[in-house]
Amino acid sequence: MGGTQRLPRLIGLPNALDIILAGKTVNGSKAKKIKLIDKLIASALLNDQCEGFLQQLRDPNFRDELKANREPRAKTQRIMNQLLETSWGRAWVIKQARKSVLKSSKGFYPAPLAVLDVVATKCSFNEGISRELEAFSKLAVSDISKNLIELFFLTEAVKKSTGADYKGEITPPQHAAVLGAGVMGGGIAWLLSQHKLSVRMKDISWDAVALGYAQASNYFAQLKKRRRLQQGDIDRAMNRIGGSVNYEGFAHVEVVIEAIVENITIKKQLLAETETHISDSTLLCSNTSALSITEMASVLNRPENFCGMHFFNPVNRMPLVEIIRGEKSSDETIARAVAMVKSWGKTAIVVANCPGFLVNRILLPYMNEAAYLLQEGADIEMIDRVITEFGMPMGPFQLADEVGIDVGYKVAKTLQEGFGSRMAVSPLLTTVYEDLKLLGKKGGAGFYKYQGKEVTVNPLVANFTGTTAKKAHSEEDIIDRLMIIMVNEAAHCLQENIVANAGQLDLAMVMGTGFPPWRGGLCRWADSVGLETIVNKCNALNEIIPERYQVSPYLTELVAAQKGFYAQAKEVL
Repeated sequence: MGGTQRLPRLIGLPNALDIILAGKTVNGSKAKKIKLIDKLIASALLNDQCEGFLQQLRDPNFRDELKANREPRAKTQRIMNQLLETSWGRAWVIKQARKSVLKSSKGFYPAPLAVLDVVATKCSFNEGISRELEAFSKLAVSDISKNLIELFFLTEAVKKSTGADYKGEITPPQHAAVLGAGVMGGGIAWLLSQHKLSVRMKDISWDAVALGYAQASNYFAQLKKRRRLQQGDIDRAMNRIGGSVNYEGFAHVEVVIEAIVENITIKKQLLAETETHISDSTLLCSNTSALSITEMASVLNRPENFCGMHFFNPVNRMPLVEIIRGEKSSDETIARAVAMVKSWGKTAIVVANCPGFLVNRILLPYMNEAAYLLQEGADIEMIDRVITEFGMPMGPFQLADEVGIDVGYKVAKTLQEGFGSRMAVSPLLTTVYEDLKLLGKKGGAGFYKYQGKEVTVNPLVANFTGTTAKKAHSEEDIIDRLMIIMVNEAAHCLQENIVANAGQLDLAMVMGTGFPPWRGGLCRWADSVGLETIVNKCNALNEIIPERYQVSPYLTELVAAQKGFYAQAKEVL
């Protein structure tokens, strides 16, 4: 539509690239400041002032005046603009923009680089339009374009979904409570207060409550630094968060979200106690990452009002929330939970109750298998490098350190208890957590050591694995081991109806783990490789590594029918 040619001519190349390369939107005041628009009218005055402004535009003198106002008044800015219009200046801008694009996208997305190629050389408008058309035509029919478009439609479909067969009216909550004021509890309180809810944050001590306040304050400070919020907005939002060490104020809240330690005995005790302090209509949720919602509900008098609401860490960045349906969760409860999460700006995907639910059930075998590879003598840095080059935002060992080895280990143990030897925890992972007592980044050491900004491989782990006598692992071996185990588990999830379809599974993996969107998601990637190839490789691995790579019956059925996960693609849209 000519954007690569019109926008630079209107606001200058640097400002234009800032918008085009990131697909960024700008608000009215920013648009006026960079001369993208000529006049800014308050919405309340639009009817009164807009017609007059349009009448003025008929006057050539007024148009000349507007054009003059577009020229910078400061002499230094005028000189800078002239320099940027030279071939040298343009080349410098393009060079800096290319560095920024490669740093943020790692070169996985071709469109921003194509934009830079199109605008690199100054030319006539018509020639520029022809360049843009040629570049766009190639990009529009690429697999990456198709994958991203499919993800867009999947996102839109999930936004419209109610998550359950419930037709009643759902009133958005105004008052909420959070049990537990740690990193997750404080993050959830931040999210709710930002969306105008009053939040009661409860913990066992005021010191613990203070940590929750600190977490919420930290997230607001990040928004202020990025100029997304003013201090007055932050003050009002923080005032909507109230701390407590008892159940004062719980009687009138419409939703309670439990976010305490991942211990089912403690959770059950707290949930049963909380239920006696809330109304009969209050929605009660658990922010658990792997534990059984059905078992937690067994201690409740109103299990139909209870469900899982699994936020991903960090709450301020991760867009996904899994809504977990327990055995007795009502349709109304699920529909209310989905509506709430969407009103808080998150994407809600409904999943069935099982150990690890959906995302963690697929992700933990991948992280566990990385530990098995390391145990066999593979190199930590090589594994992480290969996986980031595949497109994941970080490697499995970087991820384990970021999440916390203790958190990952506990989820892995839960999966092992639920699925047996197919999910057997790597002996190395057990040693790293139980014997070496490593916690990851938050403890200063995990698979890597963290000293200020310096990050190095932890010699304690390297020495334990006996890396002096390495078993050879190619890059292809590493990708096969780590990706195929996830594909196989995804097939188990679809067979068991843990999630509605392959499209929602892919969306969850993209939003919950950072699986490369340009690959379209885990199932779509498997389809691109070919499920017969996946099954053959899985069978070959199963000969060497029994049980962990035993092929899912669902995968076998798809290959026998010569179908892929997306054989009926329209179904997921």
